[in-house]
Amino acid sequence: TTKVEFRASLTLGCDQYEKELKENLFEFYTVAEFKYFMQQMRTLAGSDVSSSVPLAWTCDPSYYNVSDGCDCACGAWDPDCADASLEVFGCATPTDVCANTNGGTCQAGTG
Repeated sequence: TTKVEFRASLTLGCDQYEKELKENLFEFYTVAEFKYFMQQMRTLAGSDVSSSVPLAWTCDPSYYNVSDGCDCACGAWDPDCADASLEVFGCATPTDVCANTNGGTCQAGTG
């Protein structure tokens, strides 16, 4: 089945194929299995766009480690969170900070 899936990903484009899989196959696979499968598809297709995104990451892959702000509580630590000057997303209040525990945890800030 890998050859058929790989051909489909080349025909549809990886993003379109991912959309099709999400719409049609989630009832057959767990989220972790799906993320692993998509990482393998990107590797086979020669696309390294998402190769550095951890499998535990639950937010949009395009948000990971791109200096666009700290994406907290996304299942894995966003390296953007190491830069205190960036805005924190995913927390309850604007003064919260993201601690590097359990993949990024919102904590009350001092401001």
